[in-house]
Amino acid sequence: MGSTRVYLDFNAATPIDPRVREEYNKILERGWANSSSTHQEGQKAKAILAEARARIASCFSVRPKQVIFFSTATEALNTLLRGLFVRGSHASIITSPVEHAAVYEPCKRLEQEGHDIHFLPVGTFGAVRPEQVLEAMTPATTGIALMSVNNETGVMTDIEGVAAIAAANKIPLLVDGVAQLGKAPFTLFQGVSAIVFCSPKIYAPVGVGFAILNTGITIQPLVYGGGQEFGLRSGSENVAAIHATSIAVELLFREASESIASMTALRDYFEKRLMDALPCVRINGDGPRVSNTSNIAFEGISGEDLLIQLDLAGVAASLGAACSAGALEPSRILLMMGYPTARSRSSLRFSLGKQTTKEGIDYAVNAIVKNVMAPKQLQEEWSANKK
Repeated sequence: MGSTRVYLDFNAATPIDPRVREEYNKILERGWANSSSTHQEGQKAKAILAEARARIASCFSVRPKQVIFFSTATEALNTLLRGLFVRGSHASIITSPVEHAAVYEPCKRLEQEGHDIHFLPVGTFGAVRPEQVLEAMTPATTGIALMSVNNETGVMTDIEGVAAIAAANKIPLLVDGVAQLGKAPFTLFQGVSAIVFCSPKIYAPVGVGFAILNTGITIQPLVYGGGQEFGLRSGSENVAAIHATSIAVELLFREASESIASMTALRDYFEKRLMDALPCVRINGDGPRVSNTSNIAFEGISGEDLLIQLDLAGVAASLGAACSAGALEPSRILLMMGYPTARSRSSLRFSLGKQTTKEGIDYAVNAIVKNVMAPKQLQEEWSANKK
């Protein structure tokens, strides 16, 4: 096994930006105290937390009080799903079957509890369209929950169109924005009640989810305790990680245009080289995609076997599927898009980041081509040797 490693799984986790790591280490030294404490050390931590909140608020052009910190995006989305949409004894929520598990699973749980959950089909396009939302709305609708970008396929939802419908009908709209930040131009559209992001997807340390709430939005907390985060999420804040996250957000907004252009060019180059070399290659998701994501089916090839071989060859990718008790399950996202099980099982997700280079893409393409062609070549050699 060689020493070369090419990481193409940035949608799962990103390495910490060196500039962010430096800031993180500084705060670990001087901002380690509990920000709720009244002594000098605690007040220093409180000031760092306030600065981080203001920094993120400035990037999104909102007020600091609209920025709420959580431990993860999953916690934030669970809190907001119940806190925004479940009013009284009944909720009626419009969503899709290709949402991240952080939305899909709590929606299934709410359905089991007797609430109405409307999973709108997306087809091979890969995202809900605004006209579907408008058609599905009823006087009983209490909320809409959709991701702006699908984490497996990279397909983008027309959040601007959905937000306009939500605003016109005064229906809360919750957006999972985790897979978008830094990968596509961002606008906080009027009509979005809340949008959620998280630190490990933006080159910051694990341990921070945060939500941007529209003014006037009130939610019922999921976690009760000391009343931190304006009473919306109790529990001591991870001050150092929050500070680092705020630096990462600032860097992403500052460098977004250049980074997005670079990733788009490399992704297109990656896909073209593969399609030119391998007739079995198919791109999953017909809708417009963010700059960094390629979900590719290698028809007739086991995705699980290919993933293992690529890892051994020095290329890190993802199945985009769950593995339970050692048994590979086909991707729920691809199945819900209407792709056959065989195509789902032959698919891998490749996601680029700001550290991805052309040399790395060339190395990955060569490894993929070699390992996709190998089974056919071995079969031909075996057949020839039998004669």
